[in-house]
Amino acid sequence: MVLCVTPGKREAMNSIMKCDSDKPPSDASARPMMRSMTNAVFLTFIASVRGSPRVFFSYMGRMVRRTLNRSSVSVDRPLTGCRFRATLRAMFDWSALKKPIIALSPMADMTDSAFCRVAKKFAAPVVFREMISAEGLVHGSEKSFAMGRFEQEERPIVQQLFGADPKSMGDAVRMIDEAYSPDGFDVNMGCPVYKIVSNFNGAALMRDAKLATAVIESMRAATTKPVSVKLRLGWQEPTEVLEFIKVVEAAGAALVTIHGRTKAQGYSGVADWDMVGRAKRNVSIPVLCNGDVHAPETAAKALEVSGCDGLLIARGALGNPWIFSQIDAVLQGLPYRTPTLAERAAVVREHAVLHAELYRGDLVSFRKHLTWYFKGIPGAKAYRDAFMRVSTVAELEAALDRYLTEHGDARAVTPVLETAVAA
Repeated sequence: MVLCVTPGKREAMNSIMKCDSDKPPSDASARPMMRSMTNAVFLTFIASVRGSPRVFFSYMGRMVRRTLNRSSVSVDRPLTGCRFRATLRAMFDWSALKKPIIALSPMADMTDSAFCRVAKKFAAPVVFREMISAEGLVHGSEKSFAMGRFEQEERPIVQQLFGADPKSMGDAVRMIDEAYSPDGFDVNMGCPVYKIVSNFNGAALMRDAKLATAVIESMRAATTKPVSVKLRLGWQEPTEVLEFIKVVEAAGAALVTIHGRTKAQGYSGVADWDMVGRAKRNVSIPVLCNGDVHAPETAAKALEVSGCDGLLIARGALGNPWIFSQIDAVLQGLPYRTPTLAERAAVVREHAVLHAELYRGDLVSFRKHLTWYFKGIPGAKAYRDAFMRVSTVAELEAALDRYLTEHGDARAVTPVLETAVAA
């Protein structure tokens, strides 16, 4: 095999290394890092592309982007010769975040890009995106792959994956990292739903410490981003987490979230924040408390009882994205605002528009959100049928206008819930 480096290719490579600014990088390691990476790739790749500049730069673009995403250097400058703008970001670090950490929990079919962007407008919580099947990713599912796409305004964002095969989990992390580069990854070891645990995914992994360790280690080997884990108190007994959380920490998890129920409980009963706190005291990594946080006051109580580093808010945020700003106010000792019907409707409209953009104008899948937005709201029951029939933004607008004409004054309205909603 003969390697031939033409003047044109050498000049192109030099332009990549030089960038388009005479100013030195803000970190002295930036240029040596880039030069080392490109020199290592250049000679081996030229032989295979056989003089194809387009294939060459496409490949180099992926290599440079991957290096930039994994760097801790902070530089924001376009690279001449590449068809993208690369940003060198500081590595996301759970331990360095301001405490308490308030985050949006991953919820299947709910925490998509549209909902996460709405939630971000209220005190900017850390976002955990809905779980994606690792097996779906590695077997080429376009739907699974598209679920990893997000907007920059959603950062910091953590992508949750589920699966029980260590290799598939590692490959899935690598695929999502290279395509979208979220700030972190999370492995689901807490879902109690039968179709998940029946394949030894979700909470079933808490029954096999060796396999759980292998999954975490494989994910960590595939990325430099932090890998976190979501657990329950156990499969059957609530004390199981006390030892299992040590296994998770030893495997290299950067953060753990604990839902205060066992798999056997599902979503029945009451979340045991005290047991979550006992598990938290067994490790040195940050721990988030999850379960039954459905109001600002309960958020403060959950933090007090568990002593955790933060909260993961799940169903308490559905139809209630302003809970994040309300929690923020309570934790600062300030009063919080309850939205008026008109303000609630405005958020619903905004969410619906984002949802329609994401799903090609179809609002059928948005109806589940409408159920949450108007749960317990006075007068909404009479309009439930109308809300459940909307298929377009225009139809939703008409239904909201009729509802507000009859009920939409400026009074703050608090939902009247028959029972507490489990988070």
